[in-house]
Order: sequence, then C-alpha cells, then structure tokens
Amino acid sequence: MIRKALGAAFLLLLVDGVGFGFGGTRWTYDTTRTLFGMGQESVKANMPIGFEIERAKRQLADLRPTIAQHKHRMLEEEAQLAILDRQIAAQEKKLAEDREEIMILKNDLQSEKDSFRYGGKVYTVSDVKQDLTRRFERLKTNDATVEKLRQTREARHRRLEALQDKVAAMEAAVRQMDAEIANLEAQLQLVEAAEAGSTYNLDDSPLSRLKELMADLQTRVEVRAKMADREVDAYDEIPVRASDSDSIVDEITRYFEKQPGQLVSSH
Repeated sequence: MIRKALGAAFLLLLVDGVGFGFGGTRWTYDTTRTLFGMGQESVKANMPIGFEIERAKRQLADLRPTIAQHKHRMLEEEAQLAILDRQIAAQEKKLAEDREEIMILKNDLQSEKDSFRYGGKVYTVSDVKQDLTRRFERLKTNDATVEKLRQTREARHRRLEALQDKVAAMEAAVRQMDAEIANLEAQLQLVEAAEAGSTYNLDDSPLSRLKELMADLQTRVEVRAKMADREVDAYDEIPVRASDSDSIVDEITRYFEKQPGQLVSSH
C-alpha cells in the first residue's frame, strides 16, 4: 500500500514537472499529501495493538523529562521570587527611613529658624532646603522603583502559580494515562488468552488411535469368549435331544410289526 502511494505520488510529480495540466503544482501537492496520508492510515490500521501500546509507553516516558524541566523552572521562579521579596523589603525599609528624615527636615524648616545643627555641624536654611529637595526627588524615584518591583513580583507570582498548575496537571495526566495503558495491557492479555483458547487445535489423533485399538481388542476378546462357550456346549454338555441307538431299533421293530409276513426275527 505504501509503495503504491509513493509510486503514484512520484508519477504525479513527474507529470507536473513536464507541464501537463491537472491544476498545476498545488493540485499535485495536495494529491501527494493525500496519498501519503492514506499510506500512513493503512500502516496504522495494520499495526499490532501490542506494538502501539509499547509506543504509547515510550511517548509517556518522553513526557517525564519535560515535566522535570518544568519543575526545575518552577524552583528557579520560586528562588527569584524570594530574592525579589527580600529586595522589596529592603527598599521599603529604606523608604521609611528616608520619609522620616525628610519629615524632620521639613518640620525644621517650618520652625523659621536661621540655622540648624545636625551631627555637630551647622547648616543654613538654604542648605537644608537644597538637601530636602534632593532627598525628596530621590524619595519619589525610589518610591516609583519599589512600585515597579511590586508589580514585577505580582507578575512573577502569577507566572509561578500558572507553572505550578501546569506541572500538577501534567503529572495528573501522566498518572491517568499510565493507569489507562496498564488497563489496556490487561484487556489485551485477556483477549489474547480468549483467542488462543478458541483457535488452539489439540492433536487428539494418538488418543483416537488408542480408542480404536481398545475397541478392536474388546471385539477380539468377545469373539474368543463366544467361541469358547460354543466348544463347551459341543463337548462338555449332556446331549439331551440327541437320538439313541436303542430307540432306532425299537422304531424299526414297530414298523415291521405293522406288515405281517415280513417280520424278521431278531437274534
């Protein structure tokens, strides 16, 4: 079937190559695909079920490394998420400290003093305003950075959950398919056992010949037994109905007595 499909496809390609019609290259391509598909379906239909079950087993085994890779990615995502959480926590702590210092400087400027002492050093109002301005701009930038980190954490968390769900679904599917393959194997073994029992031909010719021999021996024994019984009847039993020599003499005497003048005397 496959050879026929390949031969037909090759012939179609030759016809299309020399410029004959039939719709051109597209028709040839579609027809070739159809013929190859027919060949594949024929091979699949004639493939032994046991072979197909083994092929399913191999495909199922090929899924396990893929699941292991997904699990590895899942662990990496968990580790990256933990690092991001620590980074956000540190940034939030720094932001809280910056806000506190900004509020101190802001409150000092609102006190209308001419100078301020910080860390043993005196600063003018202008110095404090400039420092406060720089601190405030940096605070806004860091605040925006932390917000981006929070959004990144949320996105990574959703991706991790999706990956966990995918791995769990794949593992459940593999377990289910493993059970279904085992069930198919058991059913196939049952069917093969039933088929073997219905198609197996027991060679009972030796038994038949033995039965014939026993029947022949039984017949021969019965014949010899009957012959032996007849010999016993002929030589061993008393001849109750046999004629006796005395009785024949008496019969002759009675016969001649009925005819006078012909009587012969006996000595």
